[in-house]
Parts: sequence; C-alpha cells; structure tokens
Amino acid sequence: MKNLLIITYYWPPAGGAGVQRWLKFSKYLPEFGWHPIILTVDPDQASYPQRDESLLKEVGDEVEVFRTKSFEPLQLYAKAAGKERVPYGGFSNEKSNSSFSRFLRGNFFIPDARRGWNRFAIAKAKEIISSREIDCVITTGPPQSTHLIGLSLKRQLGIKWGVDLRDPWTDIYYNEKMLRTQWAENRDAKLEKQTLQEADFCITVSNGFVELFKQKVDRAYHVVTNGFDEQDLVNVVPRKSAESKKLIISYTGTMSDIYEPDVFFEALARYGGSFELRIAGSISEGVQKKIDDCGISESVNYLGYLSHADALKEMSNADLLLLISPMVKNSKGIIPGKLFEYLAFHKPIVAIADNEGGDIERILKQTGAGEVFSRTNNGGILKWINTLGSTSIANNSEMIQKYHRRNLTKQLVEQLNKI
Repeated sequence: MKNLLIITYYWPPAGGAGVQRWLKFSKYLPEFGWHPIILTVDPDQASYPQRDESLLKEVGDEVEVFRTKSFEPLQLYAKAAGKERVPYGGFSNEKSNSSFSRFLRGNFFIPDARRGWNRFAIAKAKEIISSREIDCVITTGPPQSTHLIGLSLKRQLGIKWGVDLRDPWTDIYYNEKMLRTQWAENRDAKLEKQTLQEADFCITVSNGFVELFKQKVDRAYHVVTNGFDEQDLVNVVPRKSAESKKLIISYTGTMSDIYEPDVFFEALARYGGSFELRIAGSISEGVQKKIDDCGISESVNYLGYLSHADALKEMSNADLLLLISPMVKNSKGIIPGKLFEYLAFHKPIVAIADNEGGDIERILKQTGAGEVFSRTNNGGILKWINTLGSTSIANNSEMIQKYHRRNLTKQLVEQLNKI
C-alpha cells in the first residue's frame, strides 16, 4: 500500500461542496492501493464558511487525520467587512462591501487570507514525511495558498507533488472586484505560474478550467470531475405522496445576486399549475426581492443551510432539480458539485447558463438528464416544464456511472501511479 499525503484546508467538520471531493477520494483510495493521510487545520482555529458536523461520521477508520493550529487573519477581514461568516474566497459578492475591505483582501492577503495556516502545515508535513514513507503529496485548492505548502515541500525535500485545482486561480471572478494594485496582481500571477510549472502533475475539475490554466503554463492537465456516491443515497427515502399533484422543484446551494435567476422565476410566474420551489442554502436579499417582484413568494420555501444528508433528501423529494450557473467571468468551466448528485437521482434537471458549449451543457447532453436554457429564454423554460408530465428524461445510466466517486478515484489513481 502506497502512502498519499493529502493537504487540504477543508475537511470535516467543514461543510460545503469543497469538502466532499477529498472526503470521497479518501474513502475509495485504499481500494486502488493508496493509503490516505490527511493534513488539515484545527477546526477551532479555522475560517469555515459552513460547518457540517455530520460529515465527521463519514471519515473512514483507515484514514489518518493530522490537524494543526493556524493564524487566521481572515477573521479580522470578516470583522472589517461586517460579516458573521467568511466566504470561501475571502470575498462576498454582496454590494455592501466597502472599498476598504476589498482593498484589504486583494492586496494584503495573497493569494488568499488562509495563508496563515501554511507555516504550521509545512512544519507538520515535514514531520509526517520524515516519520514514514510518503510516495506522493497532493495539495487541493481553494484556498490556493494551500498549493504553496506543496511548493515549499517540493523545493526543500524533492518529494513527488500533485496539485488539485478546483477553481481558477488568478482568473477567479471575484479578483476583478478586489481593487488590486499591479504589484499584487503580479505577485499572485507569479505564485500561480511557479505552482503550475513545478508540480509533478496537475488535475482540475473541468475542460473549461484546463483551457484557462493552459494559458498560464502550457503543460498536461488532467480532468477529474466531482461526482456522487451511491452509498450516500441508500437511506434517502422520498417524503412526497404519490398522489400529490404539486410540482416540487429543489435547489441546493448558494443563490446570490451573481446567479441572476430572474428568468426561471419569471417562467414559474407564468406556470399554470401548483408548484413549490424549495431552496436549501443561503440566499441574498437581491434574489429574495426578485422572487417577491415575480409574485411567487407564497410558493417558495426557504430551508437555509442543510447538512449534506438532508440536502440529499431534498433532492430525492423533488420532481425537478434546478441548477444555475453564476453570471461571472470564465463560467464555461464552472460545474456546481450538486449537478453530479442530481444525476444520481435520475430526475429531470433544468439548468440556467449562458455559456454555450460549456461543461454543464456537455454533461447534460452526454447523460440525457436535462436541458440548459439561457437567461433570455423563459418561454422555453416554461414550455419544457409543461411537458414534464407527458415526456420522460432519457437518462443514460452508463454515462452517469462515470461520475461515481469510485470511478473518479480510479482516474485519480491513474495519475498517481504514473509518478
């Protein structure tokens, strides 16, 4: 059994989609001859946007977990920005952000404010590497500062090192609002380039992101998407009565202003039947107002943030699953993690996205699981919803199985075995 040291900031009890990826990889890695060793931050000192204590039960007994302390300047940033929670990128998309808080985040925290963990993580990683035979180290970001831990270990110890790029780095959409100086932009770009050049292998989550990273450093990148785990669905039982004629629509995850969901709300306002839109996740005041303006507020149920298990129950109970791609720069490669769990339920998926030819559209066409509509096509959305009762979705089960976490772990291991 080979040893893989996985350095990740987000690990249970952290919540959110970013946690699921390596939680599931660590579950299936032993089946392919790799023993996962996790290096992460002490949750009492971490800056998590969400917590999901239930995920701690999913960490297998075979997974070793080491936690270190951290210095978290992000908490100071959050206080300056007037926030109760800290976002994943250290930046909120709400319009209330002051110029000062954006300047602070963009110029003093490079590449991000969770870099305060690095010196503690580097010291612990060296201790782990010296005490056992580590065959490879992999760092996953965001936070992209985690990759600087791997870069330091690579330079000092000459270890084999891979990077997992779950989001763009310098091309991430919120950087445009950071009020960055030219020095800050150049510094961040240099760190990104050094990471991409010196890693032994690079994986990312979509074809669209490969295109972005190739513009920075032209090298091989390997796509290993996010996915679903069928074992998570075993105890999920739908609550909806078979006799119910109400159309249940489920959306899980954040819905902030950058998602611009107006077109879907407008289509629902014209829908002649009874429906309930259930939103499991945080929602901005701007989106709330759009719901009110469309006159559908009485048919919308706000559930707030749910544990992963409860979010799956919501998906199971739905007749229609809603997916919205944010209206941001470089959205072509954005694939919300929820899409893959939507696929697992074999229920119709309606996606709102303006990136024609993007990864969401490609996956829905491959699997036959739903349709993608632009933000100018509320008539098309309404027509499609009205046909749901008379037509069936041609789910391609074989194609959907490619996104099972076990199969995706096999793809990861193919890269590990090459080094």
